[in-house]
Amino acid sequence: MYFVGIDWADTKHDILVMSGDGKELDNFTIQHSKDGFETLETKLLKHDDNPKNFCCLIE
Repeated sequence: MYFVGIDWADTKHDILVMSGDGKELDNFTIQHSKDGFETLETKLLKHDDNPKNFCCLIE
């Protein structure tokens, strides 16, 4: 299981990806756009190709 924290804002979103045992795996920013969310999907699927293994939390 992976935990994805999303700090939501108007024009950009800060992303933190953590493993189930609490290790920080990735930290990046995406733009609030189709391209930004495609980047998010691509980066997450590099950790695991099964979307069901991600728990996303939005602040």
